[in-house]
Amino acid sequence: MNKLLDFVKSTLFPDFAITVNRSEENTSLYKIKSSCEENEATVFNYKDGSVPFLDRFTVTAKCVGDSVIFSIDMIRDDGIMTLNYLHAERAVNIKWGTDIKPDSIMAIRRASPWWTFPEFADSFDKLGNRTQNAVVKIGDLHYHILPLCGDNFRCELDSKGLSISPGTSGLQGISGDFLAVTVSDDPFGAVKKGYENAHAAGAIRVPLKDERKFPEMFNSFGWCTWNTFYHDVTSEKIYKKLDEFKEKNIPVKWMIIDDGWSCVNGMLLTSFECDKKKFPEGLAACISKIKKD
Repeated sequence: MNKLLDFVKSTLFPDFAITVNRSEENTSLYKIKSSCEENEATVFNYKDGSVPFLDRFTVTAKCVGDSVIFSIDMIRDDGIMTLNYLHAERAVNIKWGTDIKPDSIMAIRRASPWWTFPEFADSFDKLGNRTQNAVVKIGDLHYHILPLCGDNFRCELDSKGLSISPGTSGLQGISGDFLAVTVSDDPFGAVKKGYENAHAAGAIRVPLKDERKFPEMFNSFGWCTWNTFYHDVTSEKIYKKLDEFKEKNIPVKWMIIDDGWSCVNGMLLTSFECDKKKFPEGLAACISKIKKD
């Protein structure tokens, strides 16, 4: 067995025991029943004759360079009339090893629907909810732990361990790559290799940063209305602010009309048109005037 895979299975997530939560709030613990080598990967099987209601349940670990990519394939078969769906949040959970004592952890956590923040800790118990990735230093080595998103789930870390969430009710199965773990003697190298190897394995299916072309417009200076007006934006306020930029020779080449232009009742959208009290001439006319003047 690959040394990194052995480290993950025996140290990070001992025995890879998996807890599955369902919508009716009953919980089942599954342990590896058997394993085999298949197409240069290790397949852990969680299903045998004693496990009801499972069509299949496997976790596959594939070694790619200095990384191990994990995928899950769990499909329940409870019959046509079942209400025994996977829970929308934390449907699948794998606990951290209790004996791990990292020297340090550098993590990125999703603190709101819009923002992520760096965090630093010296134990897994101190990891915040919805951690997106972490670099763990143990001895002379750095381990980059990268949760992945599948077609019907997202994976995240927190103080309890790893969780997989569909984000919606009504599902009886999840399938896809959910985790990449990479080792290096350099923390920056661990992160870089982690993303590159996950991308090479097809676990990340969008272009990486170095493969993307930087849009030409962003080489110039821009302005976003949110940073000035927040929700309280109007076309008249925008015109006055742009006149000020022009008067002061501030070279704004592009702008974003952010939140605040739409028709709402509280936080509920009431129309796809703009708020005519704020933009009486309409968005198209406002944009034309901005570009012209």
